[in-house]
Amino acid sequence: MRRPAALLLAALLTLPLAGCGSPADRMARMDDLALLRVLAVDREGDGVAVAAATGETGQQPALVLRGEGRTVIAACLDIRGDGGAYPSYTHLDQLLVGEELALAGLDGLLDSLERDRDLRLSSRLWLVRGRAGDALDPETAGRVVERLSMLEEMAGVGSNDADRTVGDALISLRRSGDTFLPALALSEEGDLQAAGYGVLKEGRLICYLEGDQSKGVDLILGITTDDLVELTLPDGQPVAVRLNGVRSAVSGIYKEGALTALRVTCHLTGTAAQLPEGWDWSEETVEALEAVTAAWAADCIGQSVAMMQSLGADPLELCRRLGARTPWRWEELRAQWDAVFPQLDVRTETSAKMTR
Repeated sequence: MRRPAALLLAALLTLPLAGCGSPADRMARMDDLALLRVLAVDREGDGVAVAAATGETGQQPALVLRGEGRTVIAACLDIRGDGGAYPSYTHLDQLLVGEELALAGLDGLLDSLERDRDLRLSSRLWLVRGRAGDALDPETAGRVVERLSMLEEMAGVGSNDADRTVGDALISLRRSGDTFLPALALSEEGDLQAAGYGVLKEGRLICYLEGDQSKGVDLILGITTDDLVELTLPDGQPVAVRLNGVRSAVSGIYKEGALTALRVTCHLTGTAAQLPEGWDWSEETVEALEAVTAAWAADCIGQSVAMMQSLGADPLELCRRLGARTPWRWEELRAQWDAVFPQLDVRTETSAKMTR
């Protein structure tokens, strides 16, 4: 019983003193307190529009509140003026950003989030393809809140991408000017589904990494995806493997102090999920299965890095990863990175170990 009482007290303390002159007044408003779980932010004219949702509690459906303003803070304050439930951000753990706002740039939004005491840097940050506020329809908001919590808890499992917090994005942008965000798409049924990654350069969305390019990001980062991958054996027969382990590293190849190539090594482990009829599990057939799995991983990594090179963007902070491996080269590496990265030779060394 102590934890609910403590949470209730914490929520009460977020109420402003103005308009609630006594403890009794504040207690009287507790029934109107809306503990927000998700905040969606979209571009709206010269400002922003926000939509915020609570989770479902018992028999009560999720509550959706909306506001507009020149800044995200002003829009959040606009929610308070609707005369209904009073919003509390103490439980806010998911932030959705609309595509149009991301294309215009997220520097202002992230700066506001960093400065505001009510909004949390530990909130998970997602990029929504389309308008983020559309995901918080009163009919489906409760389901969306639960779905986002599941995606956070299972980040890197199944088809779910790496999760990113507001703080992660801020640090990455300040260190290299680039970052990436897991992208979500709204289905016809009103559910949010993982949809690859969005690449941000100088705070602005410049492209998406989808399909094999998205898988390349997971492999470079060493995310255990538990994905079911469909492949084709050398004799043309289809096969499927389920990945359950990824171990990756990034290193550089140098000549007279100059970086000449980027090496990405990746070792996969997995199980055979579907084999051709009459399959003979032998050393020769297993080696063939492992070879096509390793070739698939190499292709995904190659596609992902090639796209980053074509954009002149380093959202995975490969430069810093190289510098961490050879700190004595860091200053020289940082000075030449922007010029050499787009033309770097990328060498992938992949292997796979498959079991029944």
